[in-house]
Amino acid sequence: MTKSSEEVLEGVLSAINELTVNQNLNQALDHAVRLVGQTFNSDCFLSKISLENNKWISNIHHSWMRIQDDQRVARNQNLVISTFGDISSRLRDGEIITLKYSEAKKKLKKHFDETGGKSVLLVPILIEEELWGMLSMSDIEDERNWPKSVRATLDSLATVISSKVRTKAYKSGLKKEIDRSKKALLNQNERYLSLIENVPGIIFRCKNDSDWSMEFISSYVKSITGYEPIDFLDHKNGIHFNEIIHESDQLMAKEDVETQLVNGPHYRTTYRIITKNKEVKWLWEQGVQIIDNGEEYLEGCIVDISDRVNSHERVLSATLEAEERERSRISRNIHDNLQQLLITAHMNLTFLKKRQADFTSKEIQKYEIANDYLQKAIEESRSLSHKLMPKAIEDYGFEEAVEGLIENVDEVVDTKFQFYNNLKGEHLSAKVELCLFRITQEAMSNIIKFAQAKKCTIQLMKHEKTVILTIEDDGIGFDKSKVVMNAESFGLNSMKNRASSVGGQFFLDSQVGNGTQLTVEIPY
Repeated sequence: MTKSSEEVLEGVLSAINELTVNQNLNQALDHAVRLVGQTFNSDCFLSKISLENNKWISNIHHSWMRIQDDQRVARNQNLVISTFGDISSRLRDGEIITLKYSEAKKKLKKHFDETGGKSVLLVPILIEEELWGMLSMSDIEDERNWPKSVRATLDSLATVISSKVRTKAYKSGLKKEIDRSKKALLNQNERYLSLIENVPGIIFRCKNDSDWSMEFISSYVKSITGYEPIDFLDHKNGIHFNEIIHESDQLMAKEDVETQLVNGPHYRTTYRIITKNKEVKWLWEQGVQIIDNGEEYLEGCIVDISDRVNSHERVLSATLEAEERERSRISRNIHDNLQQLLITAHMNLTFLKKRQADFTSKEIQKYEIANDYLQKAIEESRSLSHKLMPKAIEDYGFEEAVEGLIENVDEVVDTKFQFYNNLKGEHLSAKVELCLFRITQEAMSNIIKFAQAKKCTIQLMKHEKTVILTIEDDGIGFDKSKVVMNAESFGLNSMKNRASSVGGQFFLDSQVGNGTQLTVEIPY
């Protein structure tokens, strides 16, 4: 299974971190080999290479296999690699080598047959320019091609292993080794930076404070936000990352992260930003909380998902528009056809009423029953037509339609609904008004069924750039953390999708015993 660049980066960094932090060398190497093998979904071996009787001999010291095969490990012990052409000399020169079954010569192909391998990547580990060992990635199923970026990453890991082994072996810390370690560390950091810069997203480290003050942020931030990295790193004269988050999303994003961190160190969140060019973009962030010297930090990756969100909105919009067109068609058919047929039938019954004197008592009773049911059918068809496509929306707009909804339920439910707005008779676009009406209709239905509320306030406020619908009740509330946006919460899903279809956002806040507040914000 192909892993994303973020997962590869996280896996390799975890292996390097293990080598850096763990003072037990054998344990650190075991863990690092396992992490790298799992990251690349490949069998991983760390072998020590020595020169014996003019022969280069390889022995596996650490291994991780997707399916453990001790016989395969045994066949690779005391392996005379100098018999396989120029492999040993190329490794001594620091070359990363790819071996494939289809390209192998006789002895190497025979060895592949014995071990069941298809392809191998060999990464030399050099200490003081001498071949100490190798890190090998083996695949028994495919002749895998290893991209340049992966080679560079594994070469970085080999450098760290070299540094770790060398540090352990030379405790005296000679100046030459110290200088060499510094150089290796610089090279290693350069490779990390190279890998980070190639990730199609923002790699960051920030304090977990109210501003998300950046300690490190990759240069890709300019491609997404328009700002330079220094703009976020200069805490005195620059800006904080939290400042570019859309004002309506700042509190939501912060609360989302903090809520997830209560249950573990990892989190994911989605929010909007305002770029330097005043463009609105959707970002997806994934990170982990790190405690460093008693201070909380967040490290992770931020990806631009604007295209995906906009595509999703277009699909939702088209779907809901088709749904409303079908509702309108059915509503017209009921009004123009079914109601006319029912009214015609009623007129015929009315005509028969004039001849009641000729009816028996039983016939009069049957007539009254038929007339009563026909009247109910006419009223029910009229009500159904109105529900499918409320005429108040088409003729008078959102304000009148909501007041009509409240008037219909005012005397038959315990909850008292109040509606406030600042539209002053102004109409919004038909698409937005219908979206807000459907959300209000669904919310009122949920409140009547479940909230046990005494009072509910519906408020629509039009601002310079946004329209905000707020529906708040004083009912029993619920545990928001247990609400999942899936088929089991169809009403919430429907409201969220309707808001998304017009580029809006849907927010839900509730606590057990403290009522519920629903907010919809739509760009205007």
